[in-house]
Amino acid sequence: KNALYALNGLLSAEGSPEKTKDRGLHKLTISYSSKEKEMFKKILLEAKAFDLIKDRGDRFVIEGWINCYQFFKLFFSNDVTPFNLHKERLNKALSGFLEHSFTKTMEKYLKILNKKEHMNTNEIIAETNHLGNSIRKLLRKRQYLKFVNSLGRGINRNPIIFSITMEGKEFLSITKNIREVYNERCKFREDKKPEIYS
Repeated sequence: KNALYALNGLLSAEGSPEKTKDRGLHKLTISYSSKEKEMFKKILLEAKAFDLIKDRGDRFVIEGWINCYQFFKLFFSNDVTPFNLHKERLNKALSGFLEHSFTKTMEKYLKILNKKEHMNTNEIIAETNHLGNSIRKLLRKRQYLKFVNSLGRGINRNPIIFSITMEGKEFLSITKNIREVYNERCKFREDKKPEIYS
């Protein structure tokens, strides 16, 4: 936890969340000088975040939705808010993650699956009004495997049964925490000029 506090200091001083217009958070970067690199690397190792990092020569980069999620999970599962010493970066990082198309799709389906222990395709169709084929293809994609279990082949009398995994339940808990912090610390007041307040 102390290493996460130190890493949070680096994020607030040298970190940068980068968003795309249509997909939300794209990557997180931590810039460093040649003198700082080994110290930053040591902090990332102690915070158990170094496996999520790519070294670009003048900065450490966390890219890809799953790596950004794992990075946020490290912080929020330890009750530490990343970027909390820099209001603008905090807003950009949290809003970027929550607005990401994959985050929104994951939340939508995992909230449905979390209602019951098991759900078949027809039950999910009733909740979403989506076509069965698109639901089956989506929830059986590789990036969903950690979050959704599926049993059955979906043919004849062998329907596909979906259920949320423990990782899926944890995802819902983490995103709930992220949204609460975002609403409390970042969301603009509607009755005033937009501002980020602590």
